Amino acid sequence: MKKKLRLLLNGCGIVALVFAAFMFGKSNLADERKVYIASERARQTIVSLIGEEVPDELPTVKQMESIDETYLTIHGSSLEGVEHLTKLEAINYYPDESGALIDLRPLGKMKNLKSIDNYSHRTDDKATEMVQDISFLANLDKLEVLRLNHFPVLDLTPLSNLKKLKLVQLNSMITAPTAVVEKESKKIMFGHPVKYSSQFNNAVKKTYVSGAEKVEIENDIITIHNIMDKEEVITVSISAISKTEDGNYYNYNLNYVIPLIWK
Repeated sequence: MKKKLRLLLNGCGIVALVFAAFMFGKSNLADERKVYIASERARQTIVSLIGEEVPDELPTVKQMESIDETYLTIHGSSLEGVEHLTKLEAINYYPDESGALIDLRPLGKMKNLKSIDNYSHRTDDKATEMVQDISFLANLDKLEVLRLNHFPVLDLTPLSNLKKLKLVQLNSMITAPTAVVEKESKKIMFGHPVKYSSQFNNAVKKTYVSGAEKVEIENDIITIHNIMDKEEVITVSISAISKTEDGNYYNYNLNYVIPLIWK
């Protein structure tokens, strides 16, 4: 009986050692996994910070995570791969091409981020006016500063639970769906396009219109009155500014461009 028990215990010990070795090997494999950084300029910046040879400019996850920089300015055409800079607390991002809308979702995996600055620039390319989703920011609990320049956002609600946010600056231009105007009424009605986050609960909100005489808002329905004859486009300018007693500042600006068809 004792011999069987001893054999059983020895067997359990061997299994435990094999499992531990497997997990250790799995961890090492994850650390040694190569990271592809899509943007050449971003890749060169990151490789220069590693401080050791990086074959084929393909750093490992471990090398990326070992970078001690907490603040970094990145120029490039993509943020793919940047998410492995796990110690980063502040990032300034400049797209290579002015007006290019870049996928910012990798930033949502960087849990230590306190500050995000994105410096896109508007161009005549209509793709730069397509609405973007910022739900990837919802779990960045340490985020204090968010600046998205010319980044088209309508739904701000993912920011509502970010209790440490002290500064928000968002501005953009968005092309709305085409609206039909009846010649007799010269007006259009549509639902308010913006969903505000809790940071704007007490904001001063203003709405202006160009290409028409008057804009009214009631129960989140916007009515544009007396649209000028043969006007092909009107622009509704929407702003919201909130300041708190402890110095927090939240600012949102939108130019909402509405193409028109007369009936």
